[in-house]
Amino acid sequence: MAGAGTTDNAESQPRVAVVHWLPLEQYPPAQNLLRELGVSATTEVLCLTTRNDRGWADFSTKHVRIVRWPFPSRGLSRWWRLILMAGFQVWCTWRLFLRRPSVVLYYEPHSAGAVLLYIVLCRKVRLFVHNHEYREPSHFSAPGNRVFAIFHWFEKHVLYHRAEWISHTNEHRVRLFLNDLPAVVPDKLHAIPNLPPREWLSSGGRREVTRPVRLIYVGAVSFADTFIREFVEWVQASEAGSLVLTLMVNNCHKETQRWLESLDDERITVNTRGIDYSMLPTLLMQHDVGVILYRGTTPNYIYNAPNKLFEYLICGLEVWYPVVMLGVEPYRRDAVNPRVIPVDFEVPQTLDESLAGIRRDRPNAPWQTTCDEAFRPLISRLCDHSGSIAEGDAEGPTGR
Repeated sequence: MAGAGTTDNAESQPRVAVVHWLPLEQYPPAQNLLRELGVSATTEVLCLTTRNDRGWADFSTKHVRIVRWPFPSRGLSRWWRLILMAGFQVWCTWRLFLRRPSVVLYYEPHSAGAVLLYIVLCRKVRLFVHNHEYREPSHFSAPGNRVFAIFHWFEKHVLYHRAEWISHTNEHRVRLFLNDLPAVVPDKLHAIPNLPPREWLSSGGRREVTRPVRLIYVGAVSFADTFIREFVEWVQASEAGSLVLTLMVNNCHKETQRWLESLDDERITVNTRGIDYSMLPTLLMQHDVGVILYRGTTPNYIYNAPNKLFEYLICGLEVWYPVVMLGVEPYRRDAVNPRVIPVDFEVPQTLDESLAGIRRDRPNAPWQTTCDEAFRPLISRLCDHSGSIAEGDAEGPTGR
């Protein structure tokens, strides 16, 4: 096993369990963490998650045992979905008691119910929490989120108190979280950006841009939440032979999907099946500009620096992002290649100006930071046998 030493060393490390309610195949940052954990831990890591319902190959990595529960797909009846959701909580609890991990990391409020009983009954277990998204308080009162609102209540009153580590994907979201929950100890909060793995570093060599300029978007699309219509219409209105666009869509609203499938333009390639994460660098390297299209309809979107930002950058692509996405602003770079620049996707002239400025004579500054560096503080804490549960836990949970 990678990183394994003597038997004494293996026994000195804690047993680690990761609980991730949504299918791992939809979350490359979670896959990256499990890969890094598999390298660092000297005992097998247990991951409890759900089975993806999109026909994608199951993610796996060395020294991590991944066990999957059926995911409550939208095609199932409401009652069957509730049964599967409740079953996941019971199943995870049973699995945790069988494995008896001394460290548990769970992702998002969706997974909180699955670890609650184990954490409450096993007082010496160390708890870590990571969030892919920022969820404002009103999110939990929306229809369809009432079960998760219950889990979040237990987070606020029990689990956040017990946790020794709580993280978000950037400092903006950390501040929003603390503003919503001022009783949480700020020292517990950390920011871990969604960076790609070190293996991607060889993908981003400098290259010349020739006509047509090759644009790509990777991610979810809908008319309500993205500028997909405006961007596609700008491409269609461009001079013949000047642009080509690839759309790799991994989640699509039905109306938007019908519109995309109706496009009859040889310059635009649409793939609604998604792509395996391991194949993404090869695809990105064939393009010049990666675009981010979120409208910024919620604080979660506004204060977002998505993994596609760093995936584009590390592969050498220029990045265009909406001006409303303040989460990307700390990574803005205008004076070097590849650029990271804000664009108003509702004003075609700004897109024209961005295109005219691509790959001018600027210093080359390839992106070098990868997920192994970002995860290092978290993994060090997860694998630290001398770690302790949150201060004050001996007195039991408070009524925060």
